[in-house]
Amino acid sequence: MEQVKEETKNKKINTTRFGEIEINEDKIIKFVESLPGLPKSQNFVLLPHKEKSPFMWFQSTELPELAFVVMNPFVCVESFNPQIAVDDLSILGFKKYPDSDAMVLGLVSIPEDPKEMTINLIAPILLNLQTKAAKQIVLENEDYPIKHRILTEE
Repeated sequence: MEQVKEETKNKKINTTRFGEIEINEDKIIKFVESLPGLPKSQNFVLLPHKEKSPFMWFQSTELPELAFVVMNPFVCVESFNPQIAVDDLSILGFKKYPDSDAMVLGLVSIPEDPKEMTINLIAPILLNLQTKAAKQIVLENEDYPIKHRILTEE
């Protein structure tokens, strides 16, 4: 009997920012609940920003114009300790947090003056790297702001 070799399926998507790109379908991240205000886009792919950059692009596979800048919140807040509701963990397939298959991403806002850019710490995106399921969650510990300045004066 001949063994069937599993092929990686690639998909072409159109994007406003990057043009047409080819992605591995296994890399598509599916939100279990739509992002607030964006019911028409539940599938995204993470794209690198630049080499050695802490930023990434969260590009919609359905809406070419929709791409968010995201980053790991631990990069700018080493003491970040998200308290995640059991229901949010469960819907993504986690029994506990932290979990080695968990990735936390914060949405970054970049105004005209990039020195003023902020990251949303109270409502990060929690991603299960194994299943590629994601959800934007509101943390139980309310001491994190919606807009935390990324760059601080030293």
